[in-house]
Amino acid sequence: MRFIDRYKISLHNIKNNKSRSILTTVIVFVISILVMAIMCFAISFSSNNNKILREYYQSDKSQISINYSGYSESGGFGYDNIQSLETTLNKYPEYINDVNYQLIYYYKNGEYYNYQQLFYNFKISDYNYPKTYKIVQGRNIIKSDSNTNKVLVSEDYVDSYYRINDVLLAPGSTFIYHQEYPIYAQSISTNIIYDIPFEIVGIYENEENINDNYYYYGSDSNIVVDINYLSNSIDKTNTKISSIVINTFTSQTNFEFNDFYNALNDIYKELNNNTPKIVYNYNNKERDAFSCDAISTMRISNIVGWIVIGFAGFLSLVLILLSIGSLANTIMISVNKNKKFIGLLKALGLDGYDLKSTIRLESITTIVLGVLIAFVGLFIIRIPLSNLNEQLLTNVNSMYLNDINYKFSFEIPFYIPLGTIAVFILLTLLFSHSSMSNISKTDPMAVISEVA
Repeated sequence: MRFIDRYKISLHNIKNNKSRSILTTVIVFVISILVMAIMCFAISFSSNNNKILREYYQSDKSQISINYSGYSESGGFGYDNIQSLETTLNKYPEYINDVNYQLIYYYKNGEYYNYQQLFYNFKISDYNYPKTYKIVQGRNIIKSDSNTNKVLVSEDYVDSYYRINDVLLAPGSTFIYHQEYPIYAQSISTNIIYDIPFEIVGIYENEENINDNYYYYGSDSNIVVDINYLSNSIDKTNTKISSIVINTFTSQTNFEFNDFYNALNDIYKELNNNTPKIVYNYNNKERDAFSCDAISTMRISNIVGWIVIGFAGFLSLVLILLSIGSLANTIMISVNKNKKFIGLLKALGLDGYDLKSTIRLESITTIVLGVLIAFVGLFIIRIPLSNLNEQLLTNVNSMYLNDINYKFSFEIPFYIPLGTIAVFILLTLLFSHSSMSNISKTDPMAVISEVA
């Protein structure tokens, strides 16, 4: 039998069983609009959540940093790792804004370890990644200044130096930086003394203005010095690198965020692979040497998004399964009401395949109709769903939304109704398969006699 003939028979059955057909369509409509609303809500929540973070990290209010922080005796970052770090960063120079270090004097006091922060008024930078300062005299640092005693000083430092030494510093001036740090160990006080010669190449404004809206957190630093020069000018026995901040601003790059994020993730992974883990002495636990809040936040956001979508999918499947019994039952009711017509068709030569195909087409027609009506209904309730989604996202991401002008969207992907139709049809036919097989094997004359 041709497909068009089988479909005409299925439509005939639908017309002759209007109440059953309407009931089936209503069941499909109610479950479908619930399923599609749940899935679209979950997908929109996940999508908007990720987009909010992307826009925030691309804005001029955001500073993405890879950070190292550790005071442990073993593990972590050492001076011999500086060259390895530079090798990694040199693969991605277009993404790096600047690199800053912090040093401490790490020593044992009885059973415990103490530390003294060194050069607290310095911005210990890596001149291989020179940052642009707002220079008022002289010039900015450049890559060729790496591993030299050339420094930038702030206007505040020039004023302070003049008040103390009655000498006005200027580009080209040289001076000796003298600093003593008291160290207390087992009631014995000693001093760490540093005398380091520097040459000034430029004087910068006290506030390091990154852009119109953001000021660098280390604006209290008075001297910008190169880590390579400084590390060769001090005793490294007890002096450790306690902190590294690798800064970049996505708003100042011309790259797509995905490319930028992937590069940042590669840098993060390579640095941790090349740097020993930090081991804490008090509990012997270890962790990765480098961290990145942006990467961690994006990962958590992606995981939460998939969990939300997965839960929505599970809930949708449960709703469909709860309705399948009713749908399969209505199919059997339709078959029972059309026994005489079915027996007559079989007597005229309709085989089992054509019979089952006709019943399937009847089910598919009512399911598709119910889902399409539900899809139209979804657009009607789209606004309240979108408002609820927006309110939830605002509560979750208020910290980020305060700094960006984000436009929320409610997504209704085309594959949602198609997927709903496919799942409904698959499960309905699966649950009614045995009953349809039994009907197709019945003797046509017996069926006619039964309903005569």
